Amino acid sequence: MGYKIVCLECRKAFNLSTDYDDRAKQSLKCPECNQSAIYFPHRFRPPKKVDGNKWAVVKYLYENGFTYQHIPNWEGDGYVKYPETMADAKEFVKIYRS
Repeated sequence: MGYKIVCLECRKAFNLSTDYDDRAKQSLKCPECNQSAIYFPHRFRPPKKVDGNKWAVVKYLYENGFTYQHIPNWEGDGYVKYPETMADAKEFVKIYRS
């Protein structure tokens, strides 16, 4: 599946291979701006670069410990959908932080 290096500063995501050795060799720096970047799983779908509100949600979720890993939906099948608005993100953090 693979991973993504995500830069919250320049609002970009870069795909990585599934080779763990390659991942270990990659620095956590954005290839564009050279600022710190983070690993997210392949399922992360980055917002468009110009959509500052959605990137703010991504940053808020990350700062609260959410890295777009699966969260089981105990009330139904599948997994919880990650929020796209800040209001939903704040409620999401309250519910799923633990």
